[in-house]
Amino acid sequence: MNRLAIILLLIITTLPIFGANRDRPEIYIQIQYDNRTQVDEISGLCSIDKVDGEFIYAFALPHEVNELNSNNIRFQEIPLPYANIRVSMATTVAAMSNWDLYPTFSVYQQMLSDLATNYPNICQLINIGSSEQGRAIEVLKISDNVTIEEAEPEVYYTSTMHGDETIGWIALLRVAYELCEGYGSDAELTAMVDNMEIYLNPLANPDGTYYGGNDSVNSARRYNSNNIDLNRNFIDAESNTNGDGNLTAIENTHQMNFAVAHNFTMSANIHSGAEVVNYPWDTWSTRHVDDTWYQYVSRNYATSLQNLGPTGYMDDLNNGITNGYDWYTTDGCRQDWMNYFQQCREVTLELSNTKLLNNTDLPAYYNYNRQALLDYLKEVQHGIRGIITDANGNPLEAEVIVSNHDDAQSTVWSQPDHGDYYRPIAAGSYTVTYSCTGYPDQVFNNVTVINGQATYMDIVFGSTVITQEIDLNAGWNLISLNTEGSDMSPVNIFSTIASDIIQVKDLTRTYDPVMPAHFNTLNLLNTDTSYWVNMRAGRTLSVIGTATEEISPIQLTSGWNMLGYKPQDVISPDIALQGIVGDLVQVKNLTETYDPTMPSHFNTLNEMTPGEGYWINVGASTNLVFSSPTRDDYFIRDEPVWDLSVYPNNTATLYIEINAFDAEVDDMIGAFDGDECLGFTSPILVEQQIYCTMLVQIPEDNTDIEFRYYDQSTDTISSFDSIVSVASGEIYNVQLNAPMAFDGDTYPAQTNVSVYPNPFNPENGTCVIESKDGLGSWEIFNMRGQLITVLEGTNHWDGHDQYGKVSPSGLYLIRPVEIRNRKTTKLIIMK
Repeated sequence: MNRLAIILLLIITTLPIFGANRDRPEIYIQIQYDNRTQVDEISGLCSIDKVDGEFIYAFALPHEVNELNSNNIRFQEIPLPYANIRVSMATTVAAMSNWDLYPTFSVYQQMLSDLATNYPNICQLINIGSSEQGRAIEVLKISDNVTIEEAEPEVYYTSTMHGDETIGWIALLRVAYELCEGYGSDAELTAMVDNMEIYLNPLANPDGTYYGGNDSVNSARRYNSNNIDLNRNFIDAESNTNGDGNLTAIENTHQMNFAVAHNFTMSANIHSGAEVVNYPWDTWSTRHVDDTWYQYVSRNYATSLQNLGPTGYMDDLNNGITNGYDWYTTDGCRQDWMNYFQQCREVTLELSNTKLLNNTDLPAYYNYNRQALLDYLKEVQHGIRGIITDANGNPLEAEVIVSNHDDAQSTVWSQPDHGDYYRPIAAGSYTVTYSCTGYPDQVFNNVTVINGQATYMDIVFGSTVITQEIDLNAGWNLISLNTEGSDMSPVNIFSTIASDIIQVKDLTRTYDPVMPAHFNTLNLLNTDTSYWVNMRAGRTLSVIGTATEEISPIQLTSGWNMLGYKPQDVISPDIALQGIVGDLVQVKNLTETYDPTMPSHFNTLNEMTPGEGYWINVGASTNLVFSSPTRDDYFIRDEPVWDLSVYPNNTATLYIEINAFDAEVDDMIGAFDGDECLGFTSPILVEQQIYCTMLVQIPEDNTDIEFRYYDQSTDTISSFDSIVSVASGEIYNVQLNAPMAFDGDTYPAQTNVSVYPNPFNPENGTCVIESKDGLGSWEIFNMRGQLITVLEGTNHWDGHDQYGKVSPSGLYLIRPVEIRNRKTTKLIIMK
């Protein structure tokens, strides 16, 4: 501070105190400062309201004025921020219908009571205690099954612990009304009530708000009736004593007791006097370990207000957000207490530069904040969450630790009543450790979190002893284990059937019971892989142990892997493997196959079964965690009803012609080698003929190929009468003859279209499409139904796709854009 400023402030502080005939002891002061050290010093001497530019604005009680003077802190008393504001009051509940008045205390209590009375199934009124002057401090709990503690995250909003900061008080009261009145009719509000336990404490300091009496808030003040700033009176995380040195105010005792009795995952404390979201810590310069998450939710809140509010709203400090300490240090604040001692995630919402907002401005400010208030509540459902139980399904209280990330104040615990836990965290990949007394820790790597989504991790500690029985046939069997015993050596696992074991092997190692032990290389079995077992005779293998943890990941390398099947249930492969669907190419057992790109009717591996082993082909290295059991229905095959003939043809693809008019474009044709589908396609109606075409890779010479037809109208699969032996490398034309006659009444409408030249070669020119119906726009598809390009304003196709790339040789279909509902198409053959 320059010398002139010091002299001027010294003169100012010798003047009479502003407004000597006051009805309250505190004064509002302005202090010019030069550096951060001065801010920290002043924060310990009085109650800083905000730091703005080069000035500190603060409230000071008489003893704090003395402290400032004794420390030679020069200040200027200025009018209270709301000195000239006079607000209007609602004396009845009906008068609050437009939300543009402040309620008297009796009206406020009646509004809370009315919600609980009118919506008893979803709203409960909780009196958490009385203020110093005997006013009730009340909380609304809003949730479906409101009287029951469910396995749902708990979130807490509280406001107006500074009695003169009133915007949050009315906003939370209005949120409560919206949640109750909108339940069952508004999808967003209903989902929130159904999936969360929402606690709203609109007025945390009723004595401060109604300082002048229960019928008006015009005399509202910051402090409680005992001259305590409630937001400086919590236990300070650094000193472990109350931040202001006073005994704990009764209002704060109630708040702390209420928080301890619950497990709030997230909370927010609403203030005014600035326009910024403040995140921890307030008392330390170090950042919270979840600083990235705090900035994420804070920025979301501020951005929402900037989008919905007027220009310049909610842009203080770092464009509407700030770390608390970076703004100014505060000891004993509610935010740090909730985050440090309760391992909650709390921010402070400063929602208007005006502390005691004019009542006529209340509706507008609520509209600015409504969606952000709801969205912040919904964040409690995101991050890592799940249920923790023992092997018998009993809930457990366990600590959830994000390894190499958490500290003692950021870990969370599952709740003993249901075992549910919730860990908000920023997007990323984490190692998560679950620790429960009496059990070994469980560690999971590569737990992926996406912002705005939930990552579910249900954890089971301990296991019950089970027996897995696997039927083995004479010859080679492909098996897997989902039971783990204390001794997983092949000697122990196969001890009861050793006399009939010829050999056991995986991809690289072998075990032979008659071979000397030092020559056996397969010495330990596990549940991640499958094993080949060669038997002299059929036997049943019994493995006694504990059930495998299904959620423990299996590492897969690009290409083929021998996969162990960990679940205890039969699951369809599309459900069991849905976690790696983007990398999955194919799954096989000894006789069946599953391909995620193939229609379900032609997949023959429809169930994955405990005890069976599987080959799995993935396009990239990945980790597999089996998904929860789900059973699907599958098609039942009928007797063959079709005729089939195959003859060589020199076209570029396997070409199928169906001489039947009852086929539909939703039907499908598949070519099979045994139960492995080599290719499939849908029939195409072209000028009163039904055609199909598919690319088929013949595995070896003289392969027997069977063709099957799926009829979507009857939900059945039929085989053709004959099985055809084909040679590798040859191209075939297949003709299928349907037994049913054409019903002229149901024949689709036709479009008179000509294509020439056909076939055509894009290197020699274009393909011309002409229609006597005057159609001029065309969609071109490949035989898998993928859109290649759209021709608009031209009837020439040069063979390029919509990205300018030359399409490969093969068959293509034309469909008129103008008549999308017609099944009529035209074939183009491109060489």
